[in-house]
Amino acid sequence: MKWFKFFLISSLFLPITCQAIGVSVEPAELDILYPSQEKYSFTVTNISAEPIVVSTYVDAFQDNVSLQPNEIKLLPKEVTEVVVKADFIGTPAGVKNTYISIISKAIDKRSFNAASGIKLPLSVNITESTWRWSGEAVFVVVFLSLMVLIILVQLIFLSFQAKKKKRHWRGTNFLLHKKKFRLFKR
Repeated sequence: MKWFKFFLISSLFLPITCQAIGVSVEPAELDILYPSQEKYSFTVTNISAEPIVVSTYVDAFQDNVSLQPNEIKLLPKEVTEVVVKADFIGTPAGVKNTYISIISKAIDKRSFNAASGIKLPLSVNITESTWRWSGEAVFVVVFLSLMVLIILVQLIFLSFQAKKKKRHWRGTNFLLHKKKFRLFKR
């Protein structure tokens, strides 16, 4: 009886271990500007010691927001990227807020591990403008503006020369246009 009491009391003070499946997500929140040409994504990392299956889905706006891939199998310490695509065509300008649910479960059904999950905040800022200045568009506008400016300056110099003398525009010497330098006098 003495041994039974000792065993019972000592077993109450022993720590009982329970492992949980761990998953990490980066960044902590996701802000999407719609319409935009940027690629929006987040990374999922398996921080547990065994392989897991991660399921991702959007809590609201399932018709407008899609996640690729929806289900991921990850080995320990493995990292993968999930791409978020938004399509809010015909939606008035404003901000739409929801969460992305990321739930992880153990692949091995025999292991006694609790599932875990994360709610990733997602906000979509919808603007009315569908066209944005790109680097190529800025270059074309600046290049064409400079070309028009050069042509206008050339035409102004030609008009001043046409009043004085009839000369060809390719022969214009802007530094010595008042006098002609001649080696021999006639």
